[in-house]
Amino acid sequence: MEMDIVKASLRAACEQPGCPICRLGQQAEAAYLQTLLADYVNDELTRWEVVHSQGLCADHAWLLQASAQRDWESGDKPSILSESAALFVQERLAAFLSRHRASDGAPLSPLRRRARRGRLERKSPFASPLERLLTALERRAACPVCEALQGKEALWVGKLAAGSSDPSLWAAFVASDGLCLPHLKAALACCADEDAAWRLAQMAEAKLSALLAHLQAAMEKRQWAGAPPMLPAEEAAWIRMIAFFAGEARHRLAHVAGEHRL
Repeated sequence: MEMDIVKASLRAACEQPGCPICRLGQQAEAAYLQTLLADYVNDELTRWEVVHSQGLCADHAWLLQASAQRDWESGDKPSILSESAALFVQERLAAFLSRHRASDGAPLSPLRRRARRGRLERKSPFASPLERLLTALERRAACPVCEALQGKEALWVGKLAAGSSDPSLWAAFVASDGLCLPHLKAALACCADEDAAWRLAQMAEAKLSALLAHLQAAMEKRQWAGAPPMLPAEEAAWIRMIAFFAGEARHRLAHVAGEHRL
C-alpha cells in the first residue's frame, strides 16, 4: 500500500510544472513545518533538536516564518523554538565573557595561532576561552527539515529510477517536464542497471534539447528588431534553464514566469 501511495504521489507531481521531485519536496516541507508549528513547538525532544542544529537552515527558517505568518498570523510558535536555541547560544557567549582576560583580546602571533589550531585538533583541555567558545558554538546536528526531506527524496527518486517497470508511472513521467539536474543525477545513481539508466538519460536528453531549443529561439528573437512574438515556452526558457540546474524555486514570485510547460 505504501508503494501505491508513493506512485500515486509521483504521478500527481508529474502533472505539475517543473521537476516532480522538487514539487513533492515543496509539499513535504510545507506539511512538515505546519505539523511542527501545530503540534511540536512545546515538545522537549524537538526543541533540543533545534538547539543542536542551531535553528533551521536558512531556506527552512524563512519558510517557517512564512508559514507562521500565513497560517497563524503570529510569531508566538516560532518564538518558542527560537528561544531555546537563543538561550543555548547566550549561555555560551556569557561563559566566554566571564572567562575573558585582557590578554585574550590581543591579536595572536603566528606561533600562538598555530598552537591554537593544534589544541583544537587535539581537543586539548588547555584550550583558551575563545577556542572553547568556538567549539561550543559548533553545529551538532543538521537541519531537522533537511534530514526528513532527504529520506523522502531518496524514496521518490528510487521509485522514478525503477519507473519504467510501471507503464502508468513511466507514461506520466515522460509527459512531465522531467527532473532538474540534481535529482536527475540522484535518479541515475539509483538505477538498477545500465538499461534503466539509458532510458532515464534518453528522456532527460530529449527534455533538455527541447528546453535548449526554446532558449536559443528566444535569444535569437531578442536580436531582431522585427522578430515575431515569443512563444510562452520561449519567454520562460531562461527561468526554466535556471530551474534545471538549481531545482525549482521556492519563492512564489519566482514561479510566475517559470510555470510554463515545455
